[in-house]
Amino acid sequence: MNNQYILLLSGMTGAGKTTTTKLLKTKLERTAIIGFDKVKWFLSDFERGLHDNGIAKDIVESMARTYIKHDLSVVIEHPLTQEELDRYENLAKELNLPLYKVQLYTTPEEAFKRVIKRQRDIENKVPEERILRNISLFKSREDEGFTTINTTDTSTEEIVKVILGMVNKKTNT
Repeated sequence: MNNQYILLLSGMTGAGKTTTTKLLKTKLERTAIIGFDKVKWFLSDFERGLHDNGIAKDIVESMARTYIKHDLSVVIEHPLTQEELDRYENLAKELNLPLYKVQLYTTPEEAFKRVIKRQRDIENKVPEERILRNISLFKSREDEGFTTINTTDTSTEEIVKVILGMVNKKTNT
């Protein structure tokens, strides 16, 4: 019985995507966790923009296809564009796999506080203006079928429990 699936984890900067995927990794069997931000930095001189982001998007999709081919499920951590969402909806349809879409959200104040805290010990900090800009770009995606989880006062364990409930409900039937 094939219990594979694709899980897209999207959300605003500072909402808890990376923290959530770290805990999910310990709870999910035979699942590849692919973080777009990690993949894009594989390129030594990565430049933000359409070209290099396009390369990273293609690599993430190729990785997902390869993991699925080897009977693993896939979690993709990334604030997806509409074009990327279309790619993964088509991939799930093509391979007849369930597709779960989760968006994490917190208040802008909490998101800012979290980002500042996580980068306090790194050398090349993201400027505060850029953090605020990224937070301001957040848009709810419930109308695109995403389950939105407010992480402001929700523990990572509770978030993971909700996600595991979604995945296990479909894959165990």
